[in-house]
Amino acid sequence: FFSLLFPRQWWSCRTSRILSMPPPPISPQQQALNDAKEHLAAGRYDEAIKLATTLIPEKKPTALTPTALLVRGQAQVQKGNLSKALEDFSKSIERNPYDETVFNSRGNVYLKKKMYDHAIQDYTNAICIKSSSATAWNSRATVYAAQGMWNAAEYECTKAIACDPLYKPAFTTRGYIRNVLGQHAEAVEDLHQAIAWDPENVEALYHLAYAQYCLGVPDAPEYAHRALDIDPNHAPASQLVVDIPTNAKHDYAALPIQL
Repeated sequence: FFSLLFPRQWWSCRTSRILSMPPPPISPQQQALNDAKEHLAAGRYDEAIKLATTLIPEKKPTALTPTALLVRGQAQVQKGNLSKALEDFSKSIERNPYDETVFNSRGNVYLKKKMYDHAIQDYTNAICIKSSSATAWNSRATVYAAQGMWNAAEYECTKAIACDPLYKPAFTTRGYIRNVLGQHAEAVEDLHQAIAWDPENVEALYHLAYAQYCLGVPDAPEYAHRALDIDPNHAPASQLVVDIPTNAKHDYAALPIQL
């Protein structure tokens, strides 16, 4: 009956016409938000802040306001304006408390400010919203590591990798944590994986050099030197290069975390 009313030729023509229709036009406000995101990604932070601000009215916020606040906050972080970033992220959460990205971003600021309880709460909120957020699990691991809660930190990293086996930062983080726990062979596996993805990962190279040093592997200095070739000012790697020939104890766990 349907084929009698609508012959195949008519239906095929109608379908192809629908599929070939151009996408709906983007509003000027959405285009401005897209441009702000591009400025942020390109490192043009002042331009990103300026454009995002045009989308943040003092009264009657729009549907784009939470994202505009997020973009402006992320640009403020890059400029070192952490207090302004916190304000933007908090306002974004007030308007949309279901975006795990904003909780992750605000948690990162709290971590930078060493407000660990606040950071853990934000990462926990992000995980509640999206339990598969490898970023949130890995970030919470970093907070636990900063507090010396190494077993909890390793667990969090393992959860991050379970959520996303291709999430690169978690392998560097877990390699570092496993070194502290004395699990050097397991750390080597994690760090080799991190370096395979990014041969210029200075932190992974340094952590791998330390793991190899603890295991008595002769080529341990090679990885420390590779780290210094990329970043000559990397103080921990410089100290490790000094410690290895003298078989000195390297104060690894006390070093600043840069993951």
